[in-house]
Amino acid sequence: MNLDFIDILVIVILLSITFFSGFIASKKTKNNEESYILAGRKLTTPLFVATLVATWYGSILGVGEFVYNYGTLAWLCLAFPYYISALIFALFFSGKIRAINVLSIPHQIEITYGKKASILASLIILIVTLPSAYVLMLGVVVSDLTGLGIIASIIIGTVFSFSYIYKGGFNSDIYANLSQFVIMYLGFAIFLYFLIDSFGSPLTLLDSVPEKYIFTLNYENLPYIISWFFIALQTFIDPSFFQRCSAARDVKTARNGILYSILFWIVFDLLTLITGLYAINNIQTTEPINTYLLLGDLVLPPIFKGIFYSAIIATIMSTLNSYGFLSAVTIGNDILKKLEFNFKNPTKIGIIISAILSIIIASYIPSVIDIFYKTASITIPSIFLPLLLSFSNKIKIKDNKIILYMLIVFVISLISLILQTNQNSIYQPMQIGLIASLILLFAFKEKRIN
Repeated sequence: MNLDFIDILVIVILLSITFFSGFIASKKTKNNEESYILAGRKLTTPLFVATLVATWYGSILGVGEFVYNYGTLAWLCLAFPYYISALIFALFFSGKIRAINVLSIPHQIEITYGKKASILASLIILIVTLPSAYVLMLGVVVSDLTGLGIIASIIIGTVFSFSYIYKGGFNSDIYANLSQFVIMYLGFAIFLYFLIDSFGSPLTLLDSVPEKYIFTLNYENLPYIISWFFIALQTFIDPSFFQRCSAARDVKTARNGILYSILFWIVFDLLTLITGLYAINNIQTTEPINTYLLLGDLVLPPIFKGIFYSAIIATIMSTLNSYGFLSAVTIGNDILKKLEFNFKNPTKIGIIISAILSIIIASYIPSVIDIFYKTASITIPSIFLPLLLSFSNKIKIKDNKIILYMLIVFVISLISLILQTNQNSIYQPMQIGLIASLILLFAFKEKRIN
């Protein structure tokens, strides 16, 4: 990376704004569980949108990797399915979550199925909430900017991101997300402007991109595309959605916050897709995870390069600190506390454990997309139906069968993933796991008595 002193100064200033936003917001946190985990349930619509958009869109280097390898297919796999899932969630579940006043998904599972089921659900959810993919991405950026080794860079990035959420909990996360939200949109808008100035309009770009990078639907890629629609079901078991709906000021804020967020996601997805397509024509790399960094280094002048790299870091950090906090809540409040470990603040212990586990996973799985695909494939099937049915007034899984149900589905999904030999096979681990969950539902279901 060719950074001038002014670029480094810009990066330091913008990241300092995020850092101090988190620490200043910690003063709003009162000395009780609801304040630390849900910011006192007073989240307004603008803050709801800023924190959810920034949190849900942190896989920025993974997107660059995907666009560089597959072109416009990235939008159909990584964007569109999530709009559909988020829309359904907003219309049918957001209000219910806010109305029941629970702290987390495992808390909802405990109310419906009992304490043991809640602990098992916590362990499963932890797999998908540990921010290892974002730890890896931030480590890559820190390594590129400083020249340090990837392991050292991963550790530095993780400690920096976890420090302010340790201090102030969800309040710190919200206000750090707000500054990160502004930086990420500003940085990518500037990036697109300079790409257009250097290489011509996006319409010209589409004419010059090799045909294989322009999406066409065919039998060979259909199973893989469908698998991402199933992976998007992660929205329904995603603790970041659940937490923000629980923290919203009221039911209307929870619903409208998600609807507005979808509009912001569409804008940002278009920014990342178009800029990624420019990379296909203008850079060559054997490490596609660096796509945006390399292209930015090529076209951006001083100061603006610093803003753009800050946007990359802010986009990653927004999700890293949010999921770091969510996994900490899962570890501390939903596992350690229920196992009767007597810590004064179990969530803070969870933050330390989450950081250590994320660093270990990021060090051993070097592909962001692989982390997303594999963790979602084994977790969603086992928890998806139990959670959705917990909101139903008609059917639920028998209390004495729920643990067996989740374990069987989890093992089937895991075995399917291990045995998978072809990414484009019609038999995807996610589909197999969901089919197994439906079959077991018919065997283990019972009518709810109200």
